Amino acid sequence: NLVVNPGFESGDSSSWSSFGQGWRIGIGADAQSGTYGVVNDVLTTDGDLWRGHFQNIPIIPDTYYSGGANIRAVSVGSSESWFELQFLDVTGAVIAQHQSAHVAGDQGFTFMGIGTVLAPAGAVTASVRVIVYMASPPVDSDFHIFDGVVFEDVTPPHTILVNWGFETGDLSGWNTFGQGWRIGIDDDAYSHSYGAVNDVLPGDADSWRGVYQNVGV
Repeated sequence: NLVVNPGFESGDSSSWSSFGQGWRIGIGADAQSGTYGVVNDVLTTDGDLWRGHFQNIPIIPDTYYSGGANIRAVSVGSSESWFELQFLDVTGAVIAQHQSAHVAGDQGFTFMGIGTVLAPAGAVTASVRVIVYMASPPVDSDFHIFDGVVFEDVTPPHTILVNWGFETGDLSGWNTFGQGWRIGIDDDAYSHSYGAVNDVLPGDADSWRGVYQNVGV
């Protein structure tokens, strides 16, 4: 797990940042495991529509990641919560975003995840976030509780290759010989967006074609 203090077992929000009102550390039933969890209180007098608790974590582009959080919701009426992952470029701009299913009603602790996603070309940071959105102040207070936040590198072990899925959208990191090489999309991708294609055309002369990387062992 790449998240620091993922279960808030420091007893505080150290290593986390937040925006919006209502964040606090809870104990007892507010912990899915261990002693602590983080709670967002959505109160009848609140004004902040958007609230978040997050960590920014360095990542590697063209790498697979997975993430999620255990979310409990109590007395929810006019707010919702979810796990969110943003991939940021060197300027801090969001270049891709993924969200779990939204929790808009009461539930016990349930893991809400995003499955496996690919960090796109140009991504250098992952913003790992738990989010609360208040559509309007509740009639009675709403409570969203988070614990056990997970963000993991789940890339298969063969990724000693650079740009192994061609998800940069080009052949960077690769060498070619022979004619006819290009990047394809849609049905040319086994997974995600891109694949490498060799077109063998009627007028071609090159008998041998290849795409390769030389890798130290």
